[in-house]
Amino acid sequence: MNNFLDFQIDELEARIRFADGLQAISNKIHGADQFDDVLPELSRDICDLFLCDRLTLYILGDDAKTIRSVITTGINSSNSLTLPINKHSIAGFVALVKSDINIADVHDHAELALIDPDLRFCNKVDQLTGYRSRQMMAAPILQADGTLLGVVQLVNHVADKAFASFALDGLTSLCTILEIALRHRLKLLNRELTKVQQAPTTPLQNNEVNTRRGFAKQLQSLSNRIHSTPHIDDIMLELAPDICALFACSRLTLYVVSADGKSIFSKIKTGIHSSKELSLPINTQSIAGNVALNRLGVRLNNVYDEDELKRFQRDLVFCRKVDEITGYTSRQMMVQPILDSEHGTLLGVIQLINDREGGEFSVLAEEGLCDLCEALAIAFAQRLRAPPLHSKYDALITDGAVSSAELDMAIAWARRHQIDIETVLIEEFKLSTNALGRALARHYCAHYEAYRSDLLIPTELLCGRPRSFFEKYEFLPLEKDNIGITIVCLDPGMVEKYGMLRRLYPYSHALLRITSLREFSLFLDHVWPPVTATSTTTTS
Repeated sequence: MNNFLDFQIDELEARIRFADGLQAISNKIHGADQFDDVLPELSRDICDLFLCDRLTLYILGDDAKTIRSVITTGINSSNSLTLPINKHSIAGFVALVKSDINIADVHDHAELALIDPDLRFCNKVDQLTGYRSRQMMAAPILQADGTLLGVVQLVNHVADKAFASFALDGLTSLCTILEIALRHRLKLLNRELTKVQQAPTTPLQNNEVNTRRGFAKQLQSLSNRIHSTPHIDDIMLELAPDICALFACSRLTLYVVSADGKSIFSKIKTGIHSSKELSLPINTQSIAGNVALNRLGVRLNNVYDEDELKRFQRDLVFCRKVDEITGYTSRQMMVQPILDSEHGTLLGVIQLINDREGGEFSVLAEEGLCDLCEALAIAFAQRLRAPPLHSKYDALITDGAVSSAELDMAIAWARRHQIDIETVLIEEFKLSTNALGRALARHYCAHYEAYRSDLLIPTELLCGRPRSFFEKYEFLPLEKDNIGITIVCLDPGMVEKYGMLRRLYPYSHALLRITSLREFSLFLDHVWPPVTATSTTTTS
């Protein structure tokens, strides 16, 4: 049993290191202004992470019938490799079927036939270089609509063994990261460079081209910062002023969809001096609600002009409630839905209000806001894919205190050493008792009570019961006031199930508070201080 647990812990540690390495690579990709410049360095990092000897990154050829290598490691040649999209090569097959593949031995015809009877390994490169490929793992780089952008191929595990299953999952995640980078490079940079090349060279047109180029560069920087962080809430708080500056607007509101999907509520606000959330139903009675309902963006010059509203949509209405409450006057407004690119699911709405110069929002700004929404959609979707809560410590994952793999490893470690998981989380993962308490509070939907050394617990609340009684039933009364008795416990449901509170305090209302196991022990020690060896004597 211990050997099995040792294996589990070793595998979990490997998964954690792998996830950390993949996140570092993602940060490098999305943090780079010029994706091509970081490709050579990234290829070495990817090989180190996946423990492979060689890597090739292919992109779709101009004819859409071939794939062409843009980066290779371990091959001393400046010539690119071009492969037809067919079943006569591993990378060509992956591009054709648009599915990942993990092969233990590319020379094993039986293994290839299990994948597809017509699948072949193209050994042309091996023949030219004298290299012998064996293990191979490859995955397609696909856009949300299934359009092929390229293929990533990893060759030969450094330990001469098959690539692990979680490595294939990691390669698929890497392809998603590369898809974002390639698509944004093509959309935000190549589009602007093409306009520069095609534009006449009059001074006025040159100024417009320079404006577009500068805007695209700043927008790319914002997108990079969004993609390079797993904590979208924190980055949006930091980025909101930069978004307002880039789009030259006075105010910004970022809405997210409620759990029931019937309304949107503000997550980020600028220019409104209130901590209260703005909540709008998804209907036609507000511009943001209408955009959420129809999933179509709008760009308005005067939200009070009902004729302009109706030119966009017949039932478009401006909700004046916020202006009336704040005394602010909205005029120009640009609003876009944030949609999951894979399924088209509504994730939120972003609303920009009032051009700082009093003019109209430009077409360039509208295009840029659509691009920004794509970046936000990816970040939102990643956050929403967090594992569902199913244990009392899983809120630590959504809080970013530990990863899912780290929590699994802590549970296995605690079981192996026959200690409580909180001790492992505190001593091995350096989590605070406050972090644990907050997670427990979210799980039990109760208030968290931190240990206080200055607490004075009235003796009468103990009802003459010894420490062992409260240890057994895992609760302890702390104080009494006009509202009721405050009781700290480890599991409110179990305390109520035992029915001890009704027996001990039949006429009082119990206010249950949750605390961590370690702090519960401190509360008990506070009432019944531990007896030390020096304070006891023995008699014969």
